Amino acid sequence: MAATSVPDAIRHNQPVMHSSVLHSIPREKLGVLEAYILAVPLGWSGLHHFYLKRPGFGILYLCTFGLLGIGWIFDWFRIPCLVKAANLKIQHEHNPSFFPVIWKKRVDDAYILALPFGILGFHHYYLDRYAWGLAYTFTLGFLGIGWVIDLFRMPCLVSMVNDDIQRRYQDVEYKKPLKSTCDAYVLGIPLGFLGLHHFYLDRIGFGLLYIFTLGLLGVGWIIDILRMPCLVRDVNRRIQKPDPSKSLCDAYVLWFPFGIIGFHHYYLNRPCWGTLYLFTLGIFGIGWLIDFCRMPFLVKRANKKMAETTYYVSTDGSSQATGYSGQNYQYPPHLSYPEQPQYPRQHFDPPQHTGQFPQQQPSYPQAGQYPPQQPVYQQQHGNYGSMASGYTAQPQAGAYYPGVPQQPQMAPPQPGYGEVPPPQPGYGEVPPPYSEHPTDGHTSSEGAGTTQVTNEKQMLPPPDMDASSRPEMQPSAPPATPP
Repeated sequence: MAATSVPDAIRHNQPVMHSSVLHSIPREKLGVLEAYILAVPLGWSGLHHFYLKRPGFGILYLCTFGLLGIGWIFDWFRIPCLVKAANLKIQHEHNPSFFPVIWKKRVDDAYILALPFGILGFHHYYLDRYAWGLAYTFTLGFLGIGWVIDLFRMPCLVSMVNDDIQRRYQDVEYKKPLKSTCDAYVLGIPLGFLGLHHFYLDRIGFGLLYIFTLGLLGVGWIIDILRMPCLVRDVNRRIQKPDPSKSLCDAYVLWFPFGIIGFHHYYLNRPCWGTLYLFTLGIFGIGWLIDFCRMPFLVKRANKKMAETTYYVSTDGSSQATGYSGQNYQYPPHLSYPEQPQYPRQHFDPPQHTGQFPQQQPSYPQAGQYPPQQPVYQQQHGNYGSMASGYTAQPQAGAYYPGVPQQPQMAPPQPGYGEVPPPQPGYGEVPPPYSEHPTDGHTSSEGAGTTQVTNEKQMLPPPDMDASSRPEMQPSAPPATPP
């Protein structure tokens, strides 16, 4: 058998083989001839089922004489299929990690159990529907009506069970199987006035109400038969996504005929109004009639109030019946409001520069040494292709090249660069005192001699000083001539 991927093996009920474990697969397989030898003469006692590792069917055949001979005869024609399935099961038990097989239910097994003893629910026990099996056992297949319906819907019933097994095997978050419309009809048509279809749909409150009121005096029973597909669809939606909202159709079913005593108000979580209607007969019938017209408004308001009180999801993901919270508040699917668009907030980074550039202190090399020369241009594209071969373009000093960081140009050092210059004449002497009659450096040359002309300028006093308080001004001596 060729190797198959795990999803394909699960889908087609085939094993996944690996070359490293082929030596460990048992060579002894069950044979078709041996199964026929046991089935033909002694098949009524179930010996072939014990041989094929089907002890449940073997015990059932032994106690019922091969299902009253019907199962014994059917097995003659399906022995090869039973042997093949038994060999596959043996391989799975020997190497379960390499044979991830989901054992699904068979339609032929379900029919063999349903034909003679389906009225007692044997086929439901085989399909792991134990509640249905007990119901068929105590009601004789719902007075035979459910048994007859099951004979026509057996392929769909087996397919539904296998799909649930597949989903349970693959889905980690599997909760419970979905409900079937056909199952609801099987329970609702013969015994719907006792609310069995509501118990099946996990509507325990309606089931108890139907038991004590005989299906709301038969009115709710008839309405449920007409609305059964919608009822099952709504229940499956709540299984996949929990939603405790109220239904408008349920409110109307409760309004007539028991709305006059406030059944619909109790359903809508309005116990005060329900008690008031109970003691006043729907406020003398007037409130009962008005509620027929305003029922959609009552249901909508009840769902909105329930959403505000029960749909608070905490931070760890669990639902809590608390008050309104502005952050984690959620509406149920039918009351969801369009989300407001979220605009991103503009973020402005603070300026990196304050308008003052840091002053870099130049570093001077030592005397007699040249500063290290850094390349001012890095050729990124290699040699210029348009020039002759062997010629490499040299960057020009001071030129600007895009994308290349510029380096400051440094002049070549002059002779004696870095030495301390000698002191100038007059360096370190005290400057001459202040003189109010400075001398102008004009000289006149007349004849052979040179005469220095000094223009004495009289300094005017400030405007707020009078002549009496003016200090006497002394002519200052000329500055000394440096040697």
